[in-house]
Amino acid sequence: AKLASAFQLLVFGLVNLTVIFIRESGARWYKPGFTVPGYPVTPLLGFAGSASLLAFMGPLALGGAVGIVSFGLLWYLLYARKRVTRQGALTRLYGERARVSSRFARPLGAGQLTRTGALVPVFQDEDGQLDALIPLANLVTDEGERLEVLRIEELPDQAYLADFDQDDERTATIRGHVDRIEEETGLSCVFEDVLTHNAKHALYERAIHGGADWIVMPWHPRSPWRVFVPDPVAWFIHHPPCNLLLFREARGEAPAQLGIRRFRRVLVLAEPGPHDVQVMHVADRLAEVSDGAAELTLVHLVPADATPEAEAGTRDYHEHLRKLSRSEIGEPKILRTNDDVAALEELARGFDLLVLGAPPASEVRGALRGSFEDLVTERVPCAVLRVKAINTRPHAALTNPARTASLPDQPDFSLSKGLDHVELVKEPLRTKASLFSAMGRSFSERLGRPLERSVEAALWERERKQVTALTHGVAIPHHTGLNELERVHVELWLMDRPVDFKGGHDVESVDVCFLVLGPTRAREQHLRVLARIARLALQPGFLEGLRAAGDPTGVRAYLETCENALDEPDATAEGPEAEAETDEDPAAADAS
Repeated sequence: AKLASAFQLLVFGLVNLTVIFIRESGARWYKPGFTVPGYPVTPLLGFAGSASLLAFMGPLALGGAVGIVSFGLLWYLLYARKRVTRQGALTRLYGERARVSSRFARPLGAGQLTRTGALVPVFQDEDGQLDALIPLANLVTDEGERLEVLRIEELPDQAYLADFDQDDERTATIRGHVDRIEEETGLSCVFEDVLTHNAKHALYERAIHGGADWIVMPWHPRSPWRVFVPDPVAWFIHHPPCNLLLFREARGEAPAQLGIRRFRRVLVLAEPGPHDVQVMHVADRLAEVSDGAAELTLVHLVPADATPEAEAGTRDYHEHLRKLSRSEIGEPKILRTNDDVAALEELARGFDLLVLGAPPASEVRGALRGSFEDLVTERVPCAVLRVKAINTRPHAALTNPARTASLPDQPDFSLSKGLDHVELVKEPLRTKASLFSAMGRSFSERLGRPLERSVEAALWERERKQVTALTHGVAIPHHTGLNELERVHVELWLMDRPVDFKGGHDVESVDVCFLVLGPTRAREQHLRVLARIARLALQPGFLEGLRAAGDPTGVRAYLETCENALDEPDATAEGPEAEAETDEDPAAADAS
C-alpha cells in the first residue's frame, strides 16, 4: 500500500511539472479547455507537496519511487528507444539541437525554379503583426524571389494530418488578412496553410528546401521559466537555417498607421562583427521605401571613461558604415555610459524604430540574466528590429544592384596578389585554440613584431560573437580592430588534418582557413577581401583544387587562375558590371 501511494504521489508531482513545461515550451497543439487557477504557483505547490510527502513516507517509499523511475528509464533506453517513431517534448527541446541543421541540409531542388526570398511564419493565431512583418519581408526579398506567408499549425502526434486538411475559420481569417495587406500595399506574396506534428522542424525544412534567404517573425518576450524550459524563438536565434529578422512592435497603444512607412526616425545600433553590414543594409532599405522621409541615425555605446583615441576609432567606424548606405545618415551619436541599456532606452524615446544585430549570447547567461539585445528589446519604448546573419554559408542575400549599397570602386583588387602568406600545416592541430595560437605565433614572427597575444585575443573575440566556420570545411577567422597594423593582411592556411571548429555542433571540421586581419580604418578593404573569398568559395571545384595545389607557389597560381576566370565578362549573366557589384557588395556579411 505504501509503494502504491508513493507511485501516485510521484505521478501527481510529475503531472504538475508537465503542466508548466508544456505551457512554457510553446507547444502549439496544447489548447486546454481549462486553465489552472493561480498558475504557476498552484502546480509548483502540487509538486512541492508531493515531494514532501514522499520524503515523509520514509526510505521505502523513496526507494520505490527511484526504482520505478530507474526501471522505466532502463526499459526505454535498452528496448523502446529504437522502436518508437514519435518524438517527445523533451527530445524536441533538448535533444535535437546538434542534429537538426544537418538533418535538413539539402540544397534547393533542381525542379524548383522560383527561389524563396523570405518566409513569414504565423504560428496558430499570431497574425496581429502581419501589417509590419510582410512589408519587412519584402525589404529583403529580391526581384524574382517569392515572399511566402506560412500559417503553421502544430497537431499532436496521435492526430492524422489528413483529417485537418480543410481550411478552418481561423485560416480563412488569416488568409483574408494577407489579401488585404497585398491590396493595400501592392505587394505580392504566397499564402499557405501548413499542418505538421513539429512546427520547428516544418519551418526549418521549408527554409532549407526553398533556399530561403530570410525568416521574418515577431519577437516574443522571454519566459521567466527559461532557465528550465527553452524558448522556441530563442532556439531559432541560435540555430537559424537562414538569415533572421525579429520584429517587436512599439510599446503602448496600437499605432495609428500600420506598415513600415511610419518609421520616420530610425536609430541604428551596428556593432563591429558578423551583423553590422546586414544591419546597415536593412536600415538602408527602410529608408529607401519611405522615399527619403526616413532619417537614419547611427549610435554607439562606449564606457564613461573611454579614451579620446577609442572615441575617435568609433567615429572612424561610423564613417565606414555610412559609406555602405545609399541613404542620408544624420550625425552619429556616441553615448558615454556605464549602463548601456538605460542609456539606449532613454535615447530611443525620440525614435520610431531601433535596428540592431542579434548575436548569439551564452545560452546559460541568457537564461539567467538575458543578453544585452534581449534587455534592450524588452525595455526600449519604440519598435525594434533585430537582424541576424547566418554563419554556415557565404551570404547571398541583399545583392540586388538596384537596391544594395556598394563599396568604393577598386578595379585592380586581386586576392591572389594581396595574399601575404600561405601556410601548409603538416603537424596535427586538433583544436581551434591550438590553431589560433599557431596563427598568432606565425603572424608575429613574419612581421617581426610582438603581436602574438593581440592576434590570438582578437580572433577569440570575433569567434565569441559568431563562429567563423562556413560549410565545406572552410573558415575565415578574422578581425578588424587590430589598429597596430597599417593595412589588411591575408593568409591562407591549408591543414592536412581538419580542425574541429565548433565542438561537433552543426559545423563540419575545417581544413581551409583564410586569416584576415586589419585595422578599423581599413574596414572597406576588409569587407572586399571577405566578399572575394566568399565568391571564390562558391565556384564549383574551387576548394578541391585549392587543397590539391601542393605548395605555396601552386596555391598562388591556382588562385590567380580562378580569379581570372571569375573576372571574365561571361563569368556572370550581367557581365563585367555584375562582377563589380558582387565584389563591392559585402557578400560575406555573415563573416564580417
